[in-house]
Amino acid sequence: MAVWTVFQPEDEKPARALASWSDRVVFVREGFAWSAFFFSPLVLLWHRLWLGLLGYAVAEAALAVVVPMFLDGMAAVLLHLIPNLLAGLLLADLRRLKLERLGYEEVGAVVAPALAAAERRFLEGALAGGLVPVPATGTRPAAPFVAPAHGRAALVPVLGLFPEADRR
Repeated sequence: MAVWTVFQPEDEKPARALASWSDRVVFVREGFAWSAFFFSPLVLLWHRLWLGLLGYAVAEAALAVVVPMFLDGMAAVLLHLIPNLLAGLLLADLRRLKLERLGYEEVGAVVAPALAAAERRFLEGALAGGLVPVPATGTRPAAPFVAPAHGRAALVPVLGLFPEADRR
């Protein structure tokens, strides 16, 4: 099962015409992108990640100049795989940053085996009104509150699901 992060333009909501709204919803697959590892420049071009492609080209050019000075053989080949590895690891992050810069907002996440199933689950939930808002980043859950033990409120650390009893 894959996790898909869902983005939609900030100015559009499901109440608009279904066809135009659903066409603008974008799903970003989380995790390592094997396609970006094997075909980095093509995948970066496909997603129109121009800064990512520029960074990939600069890294490959720098490695092409520096590596032959110090290494040869299999070590040089392995070092040339580093930009491909980074492209595979960072593809989802680069796509998320691009969408946020274009004015999209993250509206949720869907777990599904394929993109078509993720789209179906998300759109069914959105049309049924079952979407749960995504909390703002950087928020922390409040500390657990335990009822007053001896006339005063006490913050007690929680281990697992249940607070430890005050044994005095």
